[in-house]
Amino acid sequence: MSNKTITFISNEDDVRPIAANVINLICARLVSNYQSNLQLVQQALSSGTNIEILAAIESFTEDMERSLKELDATSEIISHIEPIISDNIEE
Repeated sequence: MSNKTITFISNEDDVRPIAANVINLICARLVSNYQSNLQLVQQALSSGTNIEILAAIESFTEDMERSLKELDATSEIISHIEPIISDNIEE
């Protein structure tokens, strides 16, 4: 998987939904990869050699690390999210 850096100007009200979509996509990919890799680990544990088990675990951990790096990379956009101001602020 390759990463791309994109830069664009957005309405400040759109920053939160854009960040939410990016994070949701990363999390969906994480869950999908997790399920696929877990199945491979389980298959290797039931009938694979020790080398196949280690390879499946390595693939599992590499995908988890990649997802963590992706989430970490969202800090830039998250830093631009403005606090939500409640209409019900007591004075």
